[in-house]
Formats: sequence, C-alpha cells, structure tokens
Amino acid sequence: SSSSSNKSLMPFSLHSHSGQFCKHGEKSLEECVVASINARFEVLGLSEHMPRYHESELYSEEEDLGMCPQDLRVQFEEYVTEARRLQEKYRDTIHILVGMETEKLCVQCDCVGSFAEKVAKLKETYALDYVVGAIHHVDGIPIDFDEETFQRAVYHCLKAAKIEKVEGPSTTSDVNTNTNTSSKSNSSLNIADGSSDLSSKEVADATEELFVRYFTQLGELVEACKPDIVGHFDLIRLFRPSQPFTDRIWNSVHECVEKCISSNCLFEINTSALRKGLADPYPHRDIAKYILSKGGRFTLGDDAHKPAHVAICYDKLIDFIDCVGIKHLYVLKPANASEAIATAEVLEQTKWREWLLNM
Repeated sequence: SSSSSNKSLMPFSLHSHSGQFCKHGEKSLEECVVASINARFEVLGLSEHMPRYHESELYSEEEDLGMCPQDLRVQFEEYVTEARRLQEKYRDTIHILVGMETEKLCVQCDCVGSFAEKVAKLKETYALDYVVGAIHHVDGIPIDFDEETFQRAVYHCLKAAKIEKVEGPSTTSDVNTNTNTSSKSNSSLNIADGSSDLSSKEVADATEELFVRYFTQLGELVEACKPDIVGHFDLIRLFRPSQPFTDRIWNSVHECVEKCISSNCLFEINTSALRKGLADPYPHRDIAKYILSKGGRFTLGDDAHKPAHVAICYDKLIDFIDCVGIKHLYVLKPANASEAIATAEVLEQTKWREWLLNM
C-alpha cells in the first residue's frame, strides 16, 4: 500500500486490461488491481475495450467462445460495475480511474460522427472518468493480430489504392519493410486470395499506403471523439518495426499529431511495444520528438493484459524519455466524486525519474 513518503512519486498506468473482460487477457480485474498495488502504483486507469456492434468486428477468441455483439455490451456493463466496486474497495490504497479504450471506426457506421456518438453515449451512460482513443484496424482489417492478417491488410491496400503492378524488384532504396532481408514478407505476400508473388515495389507501396491509412484513420477518430489519451500512437509498427517512414507516411503522422494536439489529448508512452520485442515503446522516439516539438504532453501506460504485465519495461523508459527530451509526464487525477459526470483532471507528474529508477 502507499506510504506517505511515496505520495509525491505516484507511479501509474492509464491503460490496462484483464482476462475477465478482455478475452485475450488473463486473470481477473481484481488480480490486476492488486498487482498494481503491489507495484506501488498510486493511480491506475482501467481501460477495457468498448463494445463492438457488428458480427464482423468480433475477435477470433470471441468467435471461438460463440460470443455475439450483445454479449460484448453485457460484458462492458459488468466491467464498469466491477471496476466501480474495486474503486471503492481499494480507495484508501490506490486511486482507480474507470475508463475505456475505443475500437475501430465501425465499417457499418454511416460516418465517423455516428461512431463518435456511440463513444460519447458510453462515456455519459457509465459516467466514465476518461477515454483512451486508439484503433486496431485499418479499413476493418486488424493490424496487430498476427503476421498473416497484417499481410492481408497490406494486400487490401494494394487493391484499394490501385497501385500499378510493377514487374521485378524495385531499384529504390526504401522498399524494405524489415531489416531481415531474408524474410519472405519483405518481397512478397503469400495469401490464398491470389496475392502471391507481388514485387517488392508493390509490397513497399502497399505497406506505405497501409501506414498512411492507419494514421489518417487514427486522426479521424481523435478529431471526432476527442479522447483524453491517444493510445499506442504508432501501433502499426508492431509487425513492421523497420518500415522506412517516407514523406507520405511522415505527412500523415504530422497531420494526426496536429489533430491530437488540437483535441488536447495526452500522448501515451506505451511499454507493450517493448514487451513485444520492439526497440522503442509506442511512439517511436523520432515520432515522440516531433510530438514534443509541437507541444504534445505525455503520459504512461503499460497496456497490461494480465498481472505479470503491470509496470513491465518501465525500467527501460528513462533512457527513452531522456533521448526524446521529455521533461514532464502527466497523469489524470480522479475527478471530484460530487460531479454529475466525472471528468479526470490533468496533473503534471514531476517526480517520474525517482520512481522509474525504483520500479
């Protein structure tokens, strides 16, 4: 539990999940809360995924369990009820914020606005403390699930953008999507829908298109939903960590960052990228430096999906934060309970170096 001498340190994460309410997580929500207390957290943001509304949006593990969209709505309601119970039970030990992480823009929604209405309605109905704005799909295809599905998203972009077919390898220097040049996925896609044996130029162009669409669609979500935090800003890097950032990609990043800052969002430094083997957290240090140059403010999230993930790789953050030049981290403060609709307040977090050194 928190001691009075710890009060100025305030370790925290504003992005977390549990196996109880996220089928690709593990253990109960309470076990995840207890793990955060054991890690000496003083603020914990619970951010289970918002419900999805169409069969096409179910994850494979949900399909395997025979779930339907209505089950997700019931599950979300149960999550909020349990989160509020834990918030009260542990109120003297840890400040718990009850929030949610957004999902993709519904393909079936008429427009971004109707999706934004769903997000706003959920926040109001359940009096949520905050929202993490994030996308995990591009044009309805998951981009963080596995290599095969990522390749499907690349091929979709090849078709959608009508990229001209170029025979043979490209002579340009920036087509490699990975430092491992022996990897099959660098120069060709092998998918059962007829996309095999694409040239490396086509793969590079389609991958570039996918990255551009990702940042464009994240910007659309942020602009429409005005989330409190932007989660894993460059999640698209997961399966292509060495993707060269072309001018087109950088332009889409710049536009997205501008929308996030205009919407007054905090940018999350998300350590799940380190947990999954990437060299940097999300966002990559070059992107983080750009965000900082535009006046962006940073917060932290471990994106834990089970107790063992709590505070994972936080010990690697000091070098990253110093490299980027970040001086301040920000944390959301639990709102005044007397307010009709809770809205978390942003507090500057100045003692981060002390507690990261002791994680």
